[in-house]
Amino acid sequence: AQLETLLRGYLEKTGLFGARFRECAGRALILTRSGPTQRMPLWLSRLRSQKLLQAVQRYADFPILLETWRTCLQDEFDLENLIRVLDELRSGAIRWSEVYTDSPSPLAQGVSWQLINKYMYQDDTPAAGKQSNLRQSLLQDLMFTPELRPAISPEIMRSFELKRQRLAPGYAPRDPADLLDWVKERLLIPLPEWEQLLQTMQNESNLAIPDLLRPLSSKLVRLQPGQAIAPLITSLEFWNRLQAAFYAQDPDLKAELLVSDLAMAPLATQTAPAPPESRDEALLGYLNQWLRFYGPRTPDFIAHTLGLSNERLQIVLEDLIEDNQMILGPLITADPTDQICLTENFEILLRLGRAQARPVFEALRPEYLQLFLAQQHGLTESARPTDALTAVLEPLLFYPAKALLWETEILPARLPGYDPTQLDRLMQEGELTWTGSAVQKIAFSLTAELNLILELQESPPTHAREPQDSDSADNTSLDPIPDDLADLFPDPIDRYDFSALLNKTNARPAPLTARLWKAVWQGRITNDTFSALRRGLETRFQMPEMPETPLRKPHRGPGKRLGFQRFKQALPYGGHWYRLPADIEPPLDLLETEERKKDCVRLLLDRYGILFRELLEKELPGLRWTPLFRTLRLMEFSGELLSGHFFQGIMGPQFVSLAALQTLQQKPPEDAVFWLNAADPIALCGLDLPDLKKHLPARLTTTHLVFHGTRLVLISKKLGKELVFHVLPEDPRLPEYLSVLRHLLTRTVQPLRRIRIESINALPASCSPYLGALQIAFDLSVEHRDVVIYKKI
Repeated sequence: AQLETLLRGYLEKTGLFGARFRECAGRALILTRSGPTQRMPLWLSRLRSQKLLQAVQRYADFPILLETWRTCLQDEFDLENLIRVLDELRSGAIRWSEVYTDSPSPLAQGVSWQLINKYMYQDDTPAAGKQSNLRQSLLQDLMFTPELRPAISPEIMRSFELKRQRLAPGYAPRDPADLLDWVKERLLIPLPEWEQLLQTMQNESNLAIPDLLRPLSSKLVRLQPGQAIAPLITSLEFWNRLQAAFYAQDPDLKAELLVSDLAMAPLATQTAPAPPESRDEALLGYLNQWLRFYGPRTPDFIAHTLGLSNERLQIVLEDLIEDNQMILGPLITADPTDQICLTENFEILLRLGRAQARPVFEALRPEYLQLFLAQQHGLTESARPTDALTAVLEPLLFYPAKALLWETEILPARLPGYDPTQLDRLMQEGELTWTGSAVQKIAFSLTAELNLILELQESPPTHAREPQDSDSADNTSLDPIPDDLADLFPDPIDRYDFSALLNKTNARPAPLTARLWKAVWQGRITNDTFSALRRGLETRFQMPEMPETPLRKPHRGPGKRLGFQRFKQALPYGGHWYRLPADIEPPLDLLETEERKKDCVRLLLDRYGILFRELLEKELPGLRWTPLFRTLRLMEFSGELLSGHFFQGIMGPQFVSLAALQTLQQKPPEDAVFWLNAADPIALCGLDLPDLKKHLPARLTTTHLVFHGTRLVLISKKLGKELVFHVLPEDPRLPEYLSVLRHLLTRTVQPLRRIRIESINALPASCSPYLGALQIAFDLSVEHRDVVIYKKI
C-alpha cells in the first residue's frame, strides 16, 4: 500500500510519465501535426504535451491519463518482482551493507553522470523554483501606499496621453478606415480631442477634414448627454451598447448621425431600459477600457466628460479600487487633489519617469543608420563561422527578396565563402521552407510557420501582386492560372517529383515546367529543396522543348547529342513539389491575433533593431507599419521596446529593442569595411529618407555599395561596369574596398567570368589613376577605353 501511495504521489511528476503521456496522446491523435507529411519538432511536441497534461489533470477519468498509468505500471515497471525484493530487504532475506568507495558502483554510475551533467550545463538561473516577490511587493508599496508612492510630473502625463490618444506626431490614424477602428477602440471621444485628432490627421496626411470624414458617412454618432460638458463621438456599431450601459436613464440624451463634417441626422434613442445589474456590469467594463487612454484624472473630470452622475460613478470606481485595478490619491506633482488612475497606466508612468531620469540619448547622424543595420547582421565582424547559416537566416525569415539574390548577394555578404551545400543540408532537415511571390521573389520561413507567412500576404496568393523593382525587365506573367492544379496534385497534401508529374499529366517537360513555375510565383506550390530553385535560376525557369522524333532511324550526330545535353541540364531533378495551403487557418481569438502580431514585431526587431515607417515598406504587407503600429504602441507601454529619436533625418516615431539601445549606446565599429547589394534587406537605397536618398544610388540588383564605417567609399553599378570611388587612389584601404569585385568573380553561385569596367568616376577606365590598385588585386587587361579584370590565378 505504501508503494502505491508513493507511486501515486510522485510518478506523475517525473519525465518518464510525461514522455509516456506524450506517446499515448500521439497515438490517440490528440497531438496533431500541421499535415500528414510534416513532422513536428520534438520540442514543440513536448510543449504541447505538457500543456495538455496540465489541462486534463483535473479530470477523474480521462482515458489518456489512465492509459499512461497502465503503460507505466504494466509495460515499464515490474511491480510484482519489485514488491518481492522490497519484502526480502525488509525481512532481512537480502542483506545490504554501507561502504565508501573512491568511484561509483556500476548502478550508481548513471546517477553520478546525471549530477555532473546537470551542473556542467546549468545556467545562472536562480535555484528557487518560484518567482521572486521583490518586484510585486515593490509595486504594491509604490502604487498602493500613499506615503511611498512617487508623484508623476505633468509633462510625463501629457506625453503619455498624447501617445495613448494618438495625438502625438506620427501616431495619428493614417486613413479613414484606421480612424474608424480607432473610434471603436476609444469607445467615446470628447469633441475637443476629436477635433484635435482630425487636425493632426490633416497635417500628416495632407487630406482635408471633409475628405477624411466622407468615407465614414453614417458610421459615426455624435451624442450629447444631459450632464456632459461637451459632445462625444462614438461609432454607430457600438452606439446601442454604450447607450444601454451609460445613458439608459438619461432623458436629456441627444444623438445625431454624422452624415458629413457639417451635416447631422437625428438618431433615435432606446426606450427599453436594461436591468440595473447588467448596466452596472457593462459600465464597469466600458469605463475600464475608456480610462486606458488617460493618466491620473479627477472623478469630476470623468463625470463631467461622460455625463455620469457622481453617485453611479462612485460605485463603479469603488469596485475598481477594491480590485486593485485603480489607485486613488494625489498622483500629480504639486497637485494635492485626489486623482484616479488605472493601475497598469500608473505602472507605465512610473517606468516613463525612470526612463526620463536616465541620461538623454543624443540622436545619431543619418549615416550611422547603415552601419548600425550592418552591425545587427554581423557584416562588421572580421570573421564568422562557416556553419553560421542558421543564425544568418533567422533574422531574414519572411523577407521577400529576388530569388537570385539570396545565394549570389544576400548570404555571401554575411557569410564570406558561402557554400550552397549549407543551404541544401538545412532544407533537407525539413525545418526550413521557401515560398514564391510576384516578380520572382521568395521568402524563407520555418515549416511550422508556413501558415503565418501565407497569412501575412495582402490577399490570397493567386491574386497577390507587388510593385516591380526598377530592374525587373524579365518578370514572369502574374495572370491567374486558368485551370486548377488538381490534375498535377490529386492529393493536396502529397508530394511529387518532376518525373511523377510528367507521368500524371502526360505533358511535355517544357509546358509542365512553365506551369509549375507560374504556380510558384503565385504562391500556390513550392519544392522541398533549394536545388530545384537554383536549377530554375540557371535556366531562367524554362526548359527547351525537344523536337518530335522522326519516324526513321535517328541520327546520332553531334547536334542530336547537344540537344539531349541541353534537356538534361534543364531538367529540375531535385526535390518534390507540393501544394501550399489554400485555406489559411484564422487565429482563434483576438488575444491570439495580438500575440501573433507581437511575434511579428519581435521578428522585425531581430532583423533591424530599430523600426520606423519607411524601413518597413519593403516587407510583406502584414509586416508593414500600418497593421503593426497598434502593437508597437502596446509593446512600448509594456516596456518591451522603447520609442524615441535615435537617428536624425527620420520624421516619424522610432522604436528600438532594449538590446539595440545598448548597441547604440556603445561605440560603433567605424573602422569596419563591408559591402552590400543595393537591394539587400538592410540596404537603405530607395527609402524615402531625404538626408540619405541624395547620397545613395537607386535600389537595383546590379548595384553594390562598399562602406568604411559610416563612409560610402565605393559604388559599383551594372555589375562593375561603372565604378565611383569616394576615396583617393593612394588610400591604403583601397584593396579592401575592391572586395566586392572579387566577390562577383569568385562567388560559388553564378560567378562572373570577367568584369568589363567602362568608366571610373565618369572617366574612361583605361586612363584611370585607380588602375594600379586594380592590377594588384586582379588579372587585368587594358583595352582602348575599357578595362577587363579576371580573378587572380
